[in-house]
Amino acid sequence: MGSHPCHVRGFSPGATEERPVAETDAVPLRLLVVAEEPTRTELRRLLQPIADRWQVCYAASSEQAASELQRSRFDVIASEASLVDGDGVALLRQVRATRPHMVRLLLSRSSADQALLRSIDAWHQYVPLPLSGQSLLPALARAQALSTLLASEVLRRAVGEMESLPAMDVSYRQLLDELRSPEPSVRRVGQIIGGDIALSARILQLVNSAFFGLPKRLSNPSEAVMLLGLETVKALALATNIFTYFDRTSARVLPLPAIRDHSTSVAALAKTVVRQEGLEKSTLDEAFISGLLHDIGKLVLAAQLPRDYARAMLLAGEERLELVEAERRIFGASHAEVGAYLLGLWGFPEAVLQGVAFHHSPSRSLTAQVGVLTAVHVANIVEHEAYPANRIAVPPHYDSDYLRQLNLEDRLLTWSSTSLKGTF
Repeated sequence: MGSHPCHVRGFSPGATEERPVAETDAVPLRLLVVAEEPTRTELRRLLQPIADRWQVCYAASSEQAASELQRSRFDVIASEASLVDGDGVALLRQVRATRPHMVRLLLSRSSADQALLRSIDAWHQYVPLPLSGQSLLPALARAQALSTLLASEVLRRAVGEMESLPAMDVSYRQLLDELRSPEPSVRRVGQIIGGDIALSARILQLVNSAFFGLPKRLSNPSEAVMLLGLETVKALALATNIFTYFDRTSARVLPLPAIRDHSTSVAALAKTVVRQEGLEKSTLDEAFISGLLHDIGKLVLAAQLPRDYARAMLLAGEERLELVEAERRIFGASHAEVGAYLLGLWGFPEAVLQGVAFHHSPSRSLTAQVGVLTAVHVANIVEHEAYPANRIAVPPHYDSDYLRQLNLEDRLLTWSSTSLKGTF
């Protein structure tokens, strides 16, 4: 292609990828890679064997990248943190401001670099260098799946304009660093939580609630961590910070306390459903996380498009619709797809994305086995039936076709009668 810096090559997801949230025969997506050698050489090697789903353009500098961005529309940009003519993070921030629909990947050699942690407003996912198929291909496969999940350009921009993962404050970064260590310390995790008043209060409130029925109240965060488990604590920390972030922007439209209580109950019950089915521990954790975050799309829509979301809520009330139906009439998508899109940008596991994206209509997914999606779908409805005060509109209904396909109709009575007490 002469001196033109763009080298176009296609690829389809390979064996190392996570299965997409949805599969379509979409047109190839366009990826802009901004990197120095040898990263460009390594990328060409990784992408060469898989040849039909992406068009890849390579730029060696911020200047070349800016030129390509002016010339063509891209779906994803992957930039090294350090470039020959400047800062790759600054380039990603510029893309966030001018092209918020694009998925932004940061390529860097050090995830523990404080400067990198301070740059989280610029990128959606971090991909470590040196590159490998196990790190790069899942990130690109996830981006491809996201392109099929949310077709509305307005909604993509609304989600893309969010500056960062709200939970990435100092306490959450410290918590992640500790949990990623070879031998995480429950005592240290308890100290981190104890140093964050909001997080400590939320976790102690939960552990002392009727969920556990403890004979005495706990006041020590370390004891709470031992009872809950590290993965549950991590999920609660994430959810607590997300809700705190959206308190400033969504509270004018949504009853946040009711949504917070509903989400915690759904998380607990989803975990119970998975446990009763005898599934593995990783599925328990994913069900809990998915249940906690299944309504995050409501917060995004209320924060980013408050007038339109108020219209959706009014429409649901006037016409006695489920909120998801009113959302689809106003936005062309529901909070379920918006929430999954955002979590996909942030790199959450596919099972969590499935549970969020399809929790109202699991038969639309490609999941044909009992798992996280089943648990969140059932838990959401059971919780709405048990606590009608947490409803915003007409309560959701069971997806009969999905439950029939998995031969689960006879399990509904068991799940519906499950007490929330002791569900962790």
